[in-house]
Amino acid sequence: MIKVLIIDFFNEIEKKELKKNKNAKATFWVEELQKVTPIDKNYISVKKATRLYNKYVEEKEQVIVKEPNKYLLDFMSQYIGFKDFEEYESKKESKEEISKQNEPQIFYQNDKESFLKKYKKLIITLSVASTFLLFFLSLKTVRMN
Repeated sequence: MIKVLIIDFFNEIEKKELKKNKNAKATFWVEELQKVTPIDKNYISVKKATRLYNKYVEEKEQVIVKEPNKYLLDFMSQYIGFKDFEEYESKKESKEEISKQNEPQIFYQNDKESFLKKYKKLIITLSVASTFLLFFLSLKTVRMN
């Protein structure tokens, strides 16, 4: 539910403030919305706000960031229009249950995406190696003639 809240929060910033990229949204959160100072334990930096965006909105797995504390969850919920995170969570869950009952269930696997993710480093390595090999062979051929 935290992921959904963070996505909703950043989407709300985009909708209300017309901020399109993640850095603009993170900076707006820290510099315009935040009501605490850097010495407060609930302070969030632009870097952390961007990491939250990377992890939860862009779903980057290698991003290391702690889950937001209760203060930040309540803050994001209030910006969206709820009293606190508990209210957000309860209303979101009830909406999700209703929509799940109404939509047909479709099961499929996305093999193409998993293949590319699985072999990305190998594909890049082979591409670079073959480029060097072609360059070396063309250089050798030019010297022989």
